[in-house]
Amino acid sequence: MSADADQSPDELDLPPALLTPTLAGIYLQQGHTAKALAIYRRLLAQKPGDPERRRLVATLEQRLEGERARGATLARVDELKRMLRRIERRRRDG
Repeated sequence: MSADADQSPDELDLPPALLTPTLAGIYLQQGHTAKALAIYRRLLAQKPGDPERRRLVATLEQRLEGERARGATLARVDELKRMLRRIERRRRDG
């Protein structure tokens, strides 16, 4: 899961000179999908007609949505495991 999946994708406080496809790629390699998406959204705003940037934004939005859904699922699984351990302890302890 992305390290910044709970962060708004538009929360990225960087100077405009650093908002490059290269930095977005680095963020992606490090698992920071929301940060990469924020950069590509800003790059798309600079060139709204660029089909490649539009495609990248759409792809990253889908990826981020999937990461958030997986995170919610994993959190639920963890919660269910904790509940099961409590039930098992109660059965064992009487």
